[in-house]
Amino acid sequence: MKDIGDTIGTNRIIFVSPTASQPLSNWTFLIEQQGDIRALKLWPEVHFSSAQERHAFLDRGHKLTEVQHPSLLPVLDCGMDADAPFLVLHEEVARGETARLRLLASGQPFSIDEMRAIIGAVGHALDALHQQGLVHGCLTPEAILLTGDSTARLAGYLPFEPADTTLSRPYTPTEQAYSRQGDIYALAGVAYELVTGKQPTEPLVFEASIPVAIQQALLEARDPQPERRFSTIEDLLKALDIPSAIAEAPTIRIARKDVVSSQPPPIEEPEEEAPEEEVFQREEEPTIRQAPESLQFPTPPPYTTSAKPRKGLRIGCLALVAVIVLASLGILLHNILPASSASIKITPISHQVTESLGPYQLTSQSNIAQQQFKGRLLRVTSSKQAQTVKASRNGHIDGTEAHGKLVLSNASVPRILFNTYLIINLDNGLTVTTDANIFLNSIGSTTVNARVTKAGTVGNIAPYTISGLYEITGENVTVYIENPEAFTGGKDPYDGPIIQEVDVSNAENALQNKLQKEAEASIQKQVRPGEVLLDSPSCERKFQNNHKAGDPASSVTVSGTLVCSQVAYDREEVTAAMLHHMQEKVQKQYGPHYNLSKAFEPKITGSIISNKGWLTVSTADLWIYQFSEVQKQAAKDIAGKSQDEALSILKKKYGVKEGLIHVSGFGLHLPSSPDAITFTIGKP
Repeated sequence: MKDIGDTIGTNRIIFVSPTASQPLSNWTFLIEQQGDIRALKLWPEVHFSSAQERHAFLDRGHKLTEVQHPSLLPVLDCGMDADAPFLVLHEEVARGETARLRLLASGQPFSIDEMRAIIGAVGHALDALHQQGLVHGCLTPEAILLTGDSTARLAGYLPFEPADTTLSRPYTPTEQAYSRQGDIYALAGVAYELVTGKQPTEPLVFEASIPVAIQQALLEARDPQPERRFSTIEDLLKALDIPSAIAEAPTIRIARKDVVSSQPPPIEEPEEEAPEEEVFQREEEPTIRQAPESLQFPTPPPYTTSAKPRKGLRIGCLALVAVIVLASLGILLHNILPASSASIKITPISHQVTESLGPYQLTSQSNIAQQQFKGRLLRVTSSKQAQTVKASRNGHIDGTEAHGKLVLSNASVPRILFNTYLIINLDNGLTVTTDANIFLNSIGSTTVNARVTKAGTVGNIAPYTISGLYEITGENVTVYIENPEAFTGGKDPYDGPIIQEVDVSNAENALQNKLQKEAEASIQKQVRPGEVLLDSPSCERKFQNNHKAGDPASSVTVSGTLVCSQVAYDREEVTAAMLHHMQEKVQKQYGPHYNLSKAFEPKITGSIISNKGWLTVSTADLWIYQFSEVQKQAAKDIAGKSQDEALSILKKKYGVKEGLIHVSGFGLHLPSSPDAITFTIGKP
């Protein structure tokens, strides 16, 4: 198996996914390709038997690289590694949350509107593949990647036609077609699971809350007869009331809702030229502009007789110019000088992160890398006890006839065949009749089945009750007849108590309740300090009944033992191991300084498989950037910066989603001293 540092083609592996996905075993790696991080999906167990199959894969793979759609995860490259096919994808496929994980984490289905949004995006992406002559071939909830706001992208492509048995049954049509119709069938199965939380089975079963139109659409899309299904993806989407895709939509990335553009909105130009008007604008250097005519002082009349007034006028003009210069300089300084203090209210970035691990086997210690959790399977056998329940009903049972065998020998003729029954009248008044087609021979003997015609125990005749030479009336033949063994099975008619199914069930349930309490007490004694019992014990009955339903009896007695097993696990260690795993995952995806919004309480479920205990641990938690851990360094980085620069630094470097700055003092820039900058942290 490939490992970190190995190469696939010309791609160096930097991370190996710990699990293989279904329905075909494939491995996902993170690779370094020309300085960029990519995901590579390899099918190591697939080996093409001919050059034609290899060429078909490479042709499909190259076509996938040419398909562009906003809801398609891009395929960047394809190739072969020692005859094993691989695709190179955007690294989002290795870290993204799938629709399956979202269902498991939330524990409830998607709403109708959410289903329409997801199926609409995936359906239009499928349609883009179909228009290029391609087939997805492996559409399940695992092939759909979701963002935090449930924006969907289609991944999980299967660029070669597999054997029928490898496909995922719930999402594959009965004809096992690797085709467009197969994709439509699978898309309807995914839609069913999104709104019900259950994998599709035939026939589909809906709750009353699902609109009838949606039920009819999904039933038609998964009709057992292919010719009765929708012929195109768009037909299915229309039936689900999902809008059609915009023709030739450009390939775009779907932005997070919390990203705010740093560019101001464009300024609309007026349609007509406004009257030319001089306005004062802030520039990098103070500039004196001529005031508009409406603001200019009137020209004073000339003075010809006195020099003193003329000198006063010059002084006034100079004073006015000085005032204008100082005002402009003040505005400039106000914009560039630091304030005396600043308070900043920030909203930290947060991420909803889900994970589900397991089932992992119980061992002596937790090791997620080895798929192990600390715990034990406790097993006890109860004491043997009995429970008796009276028959709940009276009834009538007809009598039954006794059956046995007769041996016929020493016939008076060499050989003869009788096509009728033989009827033998006994001295005690009973009549015995045989089967037809009896062959007699003077040499040897013949054994035939016989019965007493009168029902009841009276027909259970003893051995050799029949023993002697008999003449067959009308045939002039004699033969020796005897019954070497007793006739059995004759029962008298019965009227009285009769055992019912409910009587047997009540006895078994009462005995189980009694024995289970004993078993639970025995299991509890085995629990060690720090261990927690999971769910209720799983018990197997080892019971025997003295009567079955339909027997004539006044009561039924059930006796036996109960073998019970229950999972016990170390909750503190399992929780700590899962928390450590989640901390590493969050740091790898989003960086350091993230912490939980509340106490970490993962959902833990257990199972017993092949007499071994297993645990599944899942979590869906909000992780918030802990700005308090970095606010001192953040204050140093933004000290003396403009407000726009400060917000840009906080968003790019310090996990800030939004920020609001309030300054005090003369300037608009942040204070040059980090100590004069304070932060208030709001809720995400």
